[in-house]
Amino acid sequence: MPPQITALLGRVAETWAGLSARARVALVAALALALAIGVGTWAMTSLLVDWQVLYSNLSQEDAAAVTEALRSGHVTFKVADGGQVLVPAARVHEWRLKLASAGVPSGGNVGFEIFDKNQFGLTDFAQRLNFQRALQGELARTIGQLREVQQARVHLALPAPRVFASQDRPATASVVLRLRPGAALRADQVRGIVNLVTSSVEGLTPDRVTVVDSNGRMLASGMERPGGLSSNQVEARAGIEGEIERRIQTLLDPIVGPGRSAVRVSANLNFDQIERTEERFDPKTLVRSQTKTTENLQGSSNQPTTLTGDAKGVIAAPQATASNRTQRDSEQTTYEIARIIEKTVVAPGDLRRISIAVLLDVPLVNGVRAPRADEDLDRIKRLVASAAGVRADRRDELEIAQVPFDPGVSAPGETPVAAPTAVALPFNLQRVPWTWGAGAGLALLAIVVLVARARRRRRALESAMGAAFDGQNVLHSSEPVVPEPEVELPPFTSEETGIKRQVLKAAKEHPDEIAQLLRVWMFRRKTVVN
Repeated sequence: MPPQITALLGRVAETWAGLSARARVALVAALALALAIGVGTWAMTSLLVDWQVLYSNLSQEDAAAVTEALRSGHVTFKVADGGQVLVPAARVHEWRLKLASAGVPSGGNVGFEIFDKNQFGLTDFAQRLNFQRALQGELARTIGQLREVQQARVHLALPAPRVFASQDRPATASVVLRLRPGAALRADQVRGIVNLVTSSVEGLTPDRVTVVDSNGRMLASGMERPGGLSSNQVEARAGIEGEIERRIQTLLDPIVGPGRSAVRVSANLNFDQIERTEERFDPKTLVRSQTKTTENLQGSSNQPTTLTGDAKGVIAAPQATASNRTQRDSEQTTYEIARIIEKTVVAPGDLRRISIAVLLDVPLVNGVRAPRADEDLDRIKRLVASAAGVRADRRDELEIAQVPFDPGVSAPGETPVAAPTAVALPFNLQRVPWTWGAGAGLALLAIVVLVARARRRRRALESAMGAAFDGQNVLHSSEPVVPEPEVELPPFTSEETGIKRQVLKAAKEHPDEIAQLLRVWMFRRKTVVN
């Protein structure tokens, strides 16, 4: 041990040995009281400060950077579970802006701030690699802003351009998400993440983006299996099945009682997109135009003379002229042909067939299971078929069965009652019990020590004064005093001398208390005599 500390401890020991018992007790009591006051003040200060979350779900690197910045700014802070950093409420917004301007927290990802520093002499490969890292970090930060996402990582594969376009390879992307406890992403949110990544990377298509969660479950993939259903199709089928189940369940609950029935629906949907084009001609035609033409021809002609015999040089005289007359009528009618072309597009998701299974609990009648009558089952079956829209042309199926439910297990559709859980106290109230208990304990200990010391001192004074004034009863006696023969008193013993010394010392140090004690004794003695 260093000599300075040894000398200091020696001086403390000498000082302590030189103190009287009363001074020692007073010193210990004062230290205990000061400690109690300090603990109480600290506890009340912790209660009065309104702590607010500055950042949560921070990685170890980000938490270290945030706390270092707060420490350098002389700001009180607390670090809680779950990567939370808490500061006084009055300084939350101020330090969020300061830390954001400093690029803290970075989320463990490097963004485009990598180019803030000029780095000369970098190769083209290093430049491309930095750009890819920056783009991955910016996408991860953006995706991490979703309420359901706790952390995101993005991996991009950006092949270098080739000389010939036929040799170019397409870009691909992979996104890994760590979701918050109890959170789940909807299909539209996953599509939004895919579209966000494809819109940020040149030449990237949605079919080349893969999204998985931290458990390895595929959320989106461009490599869909042939014949498999996409997430949209699965969601559409689940929505139709859930709606039909809800209709049937709300119908059965007033009849058989809440939780006394279970409904399951299986829907078969047609996701083929069909386009039909139909052309028809209307037999009821209309006349668009009609044309009538009439031609009259009239003329004459000479009939030649026929010579007979062999006479030569004889010229036949012409005969009379014959007249010709011709008339031709024509009519042309044009009809308008009624042509109807109908184009029908059948949207995917048409309901082909549904299968419904209904399970009913066997009711209890006077403590005995009594199955329902066939008439009641038929009535329930008709009601369920009407509510679900069961059609015979689609060959829909509906089955209803009665099975006694297990009384020890929550009935299907019945939400089990959760056990009451303790209400979590706010952060600034979690330490109240033990801080208040410690302060109260120390204060009580100090009070007990002081009270015990006062009582012990009073008893000592009473005993000393009682021994010194034991002869006062003679003064208050009403009988005449008979002089007694003088007796030589023996000298004081050592014990009596000590008592006398204590009385004289107490009278010098506490004259007011001695006077008060004498008044009390005199009052008591007077009361007894009277």
